[in-house]
Amino acid sequence: MVSRGYQLLSDYAGQTGIPVEHTGALLVAWDAEQLDALPTLKAKAEANGYPHCEIVDAPTVYRQVPDLATAPLAG
Repeated sequence: MVSRGYQLLSDYAGQTGIPVEHTGALLVAWDAEQLDALPTLKAKAEANGYPHCEIVDAPTVYRQVPDLATAPLAG
């Protein structure tokens, strides 16, 4: 539903002239369990038609969000 809703909203916005900024998202892994889950979450996103996911290391997370208070493992 998320994938289809995204497409419908994008189409509607284009037809009506509503500006949309596609910003993406960053899911941060704070512990080993969350870090281990990232490949599965990436695979699910790709299976749902979103091929632009990537797993990034902690320095990359900090470059994208430099004000994080605690140390992430990855994103």
